[in-house]
This record gives sequence, C-alpha cells and structure tokens, in this order.
Amino acid sequence: MKYQPCYAADHGRPIRFVYSQAAQAGCQTMEVVKRDGDVVAGAHEIHRECGFTLSDLDVRGSVLPRTGGGWFTATIDPRTPLVGPKKEGYKNMAVLYPMVQVDLLRSQNCVPDVPQVGIRTMAEVLALFREAKPTYVSVDIEGKGTDIHLVGIGWSADQAYVVAWKGSEEEVKALEEIVHTATPILHYAAYDVPELEVAGVAKPPTWEDTIVLAALYNPGIKKGLQQQVLSWVDGATAWKGLVDHNRGYDWDGGRNGKPYQYRAMWTEIMDRLDRNAPRTPWQWYAFYNGLDVAYTFRLHKALRRFLTSQGRINYYDDLLKPLHPFLVDMGQRGLPVNKKTRAKLVRGCRKAEKEAAAVVKEMGTVVLQAEVDLWQEEVTMERGRAASLCLKLGEHKPYGSARNKLRTREKNLAKGFNLDSSTQRAALVYDLLGLPTVGREGRSTQEKVLEELLRRLNRVGEDGNPDPMCKPKLGTVEEAAKILEALVSGKKNATWRRNFLSMPLCPSYGDKWERLQTEYHLHRAATGRLASGANPDDADKKVKKQQLQNVPDPLRAPVEADPGMVMVGGDWSNVEWAVVQIMAINVPAYIKRKLKIPENFHRDLLERFLAGDLDAHRYLASFVFQKPEEEIDKKTERKRCKPYTHGRNYKGSEVGLAHAAGHTVAMAKRACKAHQKAFMPQAWWQWAEEFVEKHGYIETAFGWRRWFFEMSPKPTEILGTHIQGSAADLCKYVLLDIFRRVERIPNWEVLTTTHDSILMQVPEEDGLAASDWLKRRMEQPIPFLATPEYPEGVCFPADVGTGPTWMDV
Repeated sequence: MKYQPCYAADHGRPIRFVYSQAAQAGCQTMEVVKRDGDVVAGAHEIHRECGFTLSDLDVRGSVLPRTGGGWFTATIDPRTPLVGPKKEGYKNMAVLYPMVQVDLLRSQNCVPDVPQVGIRTMAEVLALFREAKPTYVSVDIEGKGTDIHLVGIGWSADQAYVVAWKGSEEEVKALEEIVHTATPILHYAAYDVPELEVAGVAKPPTWEDTIVLAALYNPGIKKGLQQQVLSWVDGATAWKGLVDHNRGYDWDGGRNGKPYQYRAMWTEIMDRLDRNAPRTPWQWYAFYNGLDVAYTFRLHKALRRFLTSQGRINYYDDLLKPLHPFLVDMGQRGLPVNKKTRAKLVRGCRKAEKEAAAVVKEMGTVVLQAEVDLWQEEVTMERGRAASLCLKLGEHKPYGSARNKLRTREKNLAKGFNLDSSTQRAALVYDLLGLPTVGREGRSTQEKVLEELLRRLNRVGEDGNPDPMCKPKLGTVEEAAKILEALVSGKKNATWRRNFLSMPLCPSYGDKWERLQTEYHLHRAATGRLASGANPDDADKKVKKQQLQNVPDPLRAPVEADPGMVMVGGDWSNVEWAVVQIMAINVPAYIKRKLKIPENFHRDLLERFLAGDLDAHRYLASFVFQKPEEEIDKKTERKRCKPYTHGRNYKGSEVGLAHAAGHTVAMAKRACKAHQKAFMPQAWWQWAEEFVEKHGYIETAFGWRRWFFEMSPKPTEILGTHIQGSAADLCKYVLLDIFRRVERIPNWEVLTTTHDSILMQVPEEDGLAASDWLKRRMEQPIPFLATPEYPEGVCFPADVGTGPTWMDV
C-alpha cells in the first residue's frame, strides 16, 4: 500500500504524518487542522496548498503562502531519498533525510522574513557604508564580463542596496573602497572576484566565501546559493529569478508551462506582508539581486555560528580563507602551453582513432550489414501486411517507420563503423562477439566497462599464465581482446582530444605560447580535496569541468615552462598509506588489545617508512609470495601486489579488487589475507565504523567533516573520506605555506596542485635551489598529524624533480 504524506505538525514532538489514504489501510482518518506552521510534504501537496506547481526539491525549506490565508513550510516527500530522483544532483539522496527534521524545527516561526531591497546610486550607498562602518559586506554582481547590469551591496541581514551599474570612474572607486574597507562576503568567489576585476575594481586582499563555508559545514548539500540558504536561513523562501534573460526575468515556462510563477508567488507574499511588490522586469531583476545579497549575508552569519559551536571555525579562518586569494591568482595565471606540442598530440589522437577504426572495420561491417538485413526483412513484412489490409504503403505507418529505420542503417553501412556510436559498439561487443555484460552496467560501452571486459579477457592466473575470465562466442580470446583494445583506444583518444586537448585557453601572448585557463575550488569534493577545474563557469550552471588531476601523463607534455624558465615539481610518496599508519597508531589501545595487534606494530611500520627503509608495495609482496623483501621482483611480483596496498586499506572487496586488477579472485584473496598480516588495518577500520555509527560523521584531525545519513554507510566511503580528507588537509596546509613564501621570491610562481603534488615555475638558474627548497617545504612537520613519537608532527617524504614540461617532472 502506497501512502501520500500530506502534513507534519505537532512541533516539539516526533513528526506525525497524516496520510490522505489512511482509510484505505483500515485506519480511522484523522482530521487535518490547517494552521500556520504546518509542514507540507511532497510536490503534489505543496501545489494543493499554495496553487503553484513547484518542485519540492527546489522549494524545500521555503515559507510559502497557503491559499485562503496563512503560511506553511514546504519540505520533501519523505519517500524521495528512497526512490530518487538522482537527477537532482545529489550523489546520495540519503542526505535529504535530516532536512525533514530541520524544516519541522524551522516551521515553528513560520512567517517569511523578507529583507528590504532599495535601489540607490553608488554615491548614496557609499555614504551609508561610511556611516555604518561594517566589518563585513555582502556583494553580488549580475551580468558577465564587461556587460554588468547590477551590483548588489549589503551589510545587514535586513537590508540590501542595488545599483544600476554604469561603469563610471566614480562607481568603480566607490565599490573598490567598499570591498577594501570591509571584508567582502561572496558566494562562489572564484567567479565573483574576476568579475570585480573586469569591472575595474582592484582585487580585495581577502574575502569570505559562503559556498566554502557551507561545504565545510556539510559537503553533502547542493552547491547552489538558493539550496544552501533554504537549508540554514530561517524564514527564507525560494527565488528562481534570472532563469532566461531573453524572455524576461523569472521566466520558467520551459520547465512546467507556467511562466513567472515565482514572480506571482512573491507578489502574493509581499501583499500579505503589506509590502510593495516589484512591477517592471528590471525591478524584479533588482529584487532577486537584493535577495542574493541579503540572504548571502544571513547564510554567512548562520554558518559561522554553526562552525563556531562545533569548534571548527579555525579550519576556515586559519587554512581555507587565507588560501582564497592565492588560488584565484593561480587560476588566473593558468598553465603555459606549447601550441605546437598540443597540435602534435591532437594529430596523434586522430591517427590512433583511425587505426582503431581500421581494426574493427571488418567486424563492424558485419554488425552494420546484419542490422540492414534485419530491417530489410521488417520492411518486406510490413509491405505484405499493407497489401493484406488493402492499404496503400503511404497509409500504413509501420511500413513508413520501418523504411526510415532501414534508410538510417543503410547510411550507417555506407559511412562505416562509427566508434562514437554506443549502439554500434554494443552490437559489436554483446551481439557479435557475445561477451557478457559487466555487473549492473547492462549493455554499456563506456570506457571503464570496455576496460573491465578487456581485463577479464587478459586475466592471468597465480602462475602468471593467461586465465581468461570469459570467452567470446565468435573468434578467439586474442581476437576479441584485439577488438576491445581498438574500441578502448578509439574512445580514449577521442576523449583525450575533445576533453583534455580542447580545454579553453586564455588569450595568447606571442606566436608560440598560450595559457590554459584553470580554476581551483575548496568546496566541490566531499572528502575536502582541492578540485582543479579547467573550464571556469558559474557554480550554479551544470557545466562539466575537466579536472587537472585527471589529465593523463602523455597529455601533460604541452604544459611547458615559459622561455628562460624551468618547471619544478614534487609529490609525496605513498602519503595516503602513511596517513593510515598514523590513524592506526592513534586508535584506542583497548581496540588493539581486543584484536590482538601488537602495541607498537604501526609505529614501527611508520618509522621504517619515514627512514626510507620500507617500500609498502614490496613489503606486501614479501608476505604474498613468502620471500624476503630484497628478493621481490619489481616488474612482476611488486607490480602484481601494488593494487592491493591502497585498495585494501579502503576495505575494498576481494572480488572488486580482483576485477579492477585483472586478477583471479584466488589471487585477490591471497593478497588481502597477506595485507591483513602485513599492515593490520582492522583496528582502524573498527574505530572509524564505530565512530560513524555513534556520531553520524567522520572527521579529520584538522576538522574536515563528512556526514553519513544512510542506515548502513559504505565502509569504503567512510575510510576513503578519512584517508583522502587527511591527505587533503596536509596538502592545503603545505600549499598555504608555499604560497606565502613564494610571493616574496621574484619570478617564482606556483602553477598548479593536484591532490598530492605541487608544480612550480622558476628561472632556469634557480632550478636546483628551488628543487631543494620545495623538498624542504613539502617535508616540513605537520602538527595536526602528530603521534606520541612525533609530538611536533610527522614529516612526510617527498620526491622532487625539475624539467622543461609538466610530464617530465
């Protein structure tokens, strides 16, 4: 029996949902008394109460007007986390569970709290600012590039001022004084700060970014300003302006067929509050901008209060906030690119695509011909049916449909096999070759699926001999592997060419060199890792950003040092493995005793590693193959054990690790059993899982926290967050120190950072000195990762090198 929840009321007591279909379940139907403060759950019930067709995920947490008078708080249908929809942008829908409780608590003061929005000149705003002398000022720019329309400014939760921007010298100087006197509050500063500079305003020395504060407080909530305001600001209401400027602000007709719904909703809200609603499109534009400004100010205040109460505000003040200006500078500098090298790689990718197409041409033609034959039979069949029904062919729709599909297949056959067509690839792999599907992926032909099939075909046994996990129905294993290799190569090179060799470039300076645009974010990863996007755009726009850490090594060659410069790069060796040992050292002693782990076991492993006397992969191989470490073969035995060193630390399953490595399950079981003896991570596993079960989150030593709202969160996500989050803290801590020192050294600059590596550019004569300097900085003690044996912090070893290109270092 499915029930449709209508209301949650009875504030201060457990949530009581009243179901519209309760009588069908044999229950006595309860009379619902509508009153201010009701929590209305689900899009259908929200529509029924206010008359507007609104998505419950878009307006969740909003205070909305009830038809006939009164107010209610909108929330999600409680079934949403169970049944989706995943398309809304939440990686894990379980993050929505606590939102119902939050909305219930907020509904106790269920009246919209709408700030005043005043339209002023910049001179008037500056005079008011000088009189108020605020510490913080919220700023929001509408428009892009040189086409700026409005600038919103506010230093109060209840008032915002909107200026029609003309770009005069007086306006620029006034705005510059405002953002340099008080600390600006921005939402997504990586976009707003460059916009300020385009407007002619000098970049402020520092700022606070609510999107980063929100990610630090709870990285599971969506990144859009509206979603975050509705999650943490009392009395807020959704605003969906600026959807389509060409049709007028607040146009939403393409989504649900009812344009200007939010404008009508806000008009009703303002009328009930005895306030004047905007009338012209431009006034609505200014009103939404004012909401952005005031609600950003309130969001900032709320998040700082929450983080202070948790004792985590120092994470933002001491680490993230100082990083903001440096990351924006690094992103604006971009990466130097050699255009000739880049063009050569593009040609190489196109050549590889042609070679792959040639390999599959013969069998691909068989697939295409089979499809033509199939639809030819269908056309003949439908022609016969039309004749039996005494219909003209033009009157028989199935015939026309089949004929059109036949013509499409004949065109495909004439063009030849298309590596980009997922339909044609699937027909080749699953129909002609007869290979099995992978897990729940179905007939997928994504690169990762094809690579998994290739690993299964190329699997080797414990003796090192071929032991394929599956066999094709047509041809030999070797022939099927050759076809898959071609499909993977064709798709991979096409992806490289389109995604990584076509990333946007800044305007060129000179004939040879260009700069690759980059952008760095502190809010995108739930683990706290620094994200390095190569396609800057507004945070609320769903534009895929190619991450620099995903750029394959061969494609890093075009990133070449400027003339007279050399690149210096460093990365920490096995830093995540070492972090696990530190965590295991700090596990309570009673857990270690219960699991019979020697007291100094992980301390001794860490000391050997820090002394340079332990290669984790070789050490594991010695347990797997029962040999002394010095007898382990680097190219075979060490390489075969490498996937398990880190994979098992994340508590990866034996079957999953076997498939990922292209090994037999027996080999994976053997390696995982050896991993338990070699590294004994079970005490840390138990501590982390018990901590999440008790507190609902995992937190790094420095203070990055990730919440888990699932009934049974995956151990791999818990452990992965703890490992990667701690390593990310280490990287950000060292990176901030390097930034502060490098800005005092002429002609030295940090180019990029990707997880556990840092890349710099220095004059050629400083190459050796910079290499030694970077190694010392990366190997400095990390105080928040201290152990009893290293009270001042652990120094992680780093490998540093120099070279002309990113690939070389």
